[in-house]
Amino acid sequence: MYIEGAASRTATAPLDRLKVILQVQTTCASIMPAVMKIWQQDGLLGFFRGNGLNVAKVAPESAIKVYVYEMLKNAIGNIQGNKSDIGTAERLFADGMAGAMQLHRLLSIHWVS
Repeated sequence: MYIEGAASRTATAPLDRLKVILQVQTTCASIMPAVMKIWQQDGLLGFFRGNGLNVAKVAPESAIKVYVYEMLKNAIGNIQGNKSDIGTAERLFADGMAGAMQLHRLLSIHWVS
């Protein structure tokens, strides 16, 4: 799970970098001038600035989400009478809560990046 997440973060790093540049511009934001500015200032590696932190976030994000999801899934199964397979609504609830917990626990890392 870590390798796939790291690969996807790296593949989308240029778009993330462009997004950040466009978000902080105080003048009229245009894509091509922003791309040219990144290229002129830092070259190809400029599009991957900040990617190391994004890749480092993958492991704890995945670990927290999987752990909380499995814990909630088991707890819901126990509440429903020790069911080994919970329903779709319960899975959706467990996944939503796992995602919320993941974001809550890693919010400071998201703000830094």
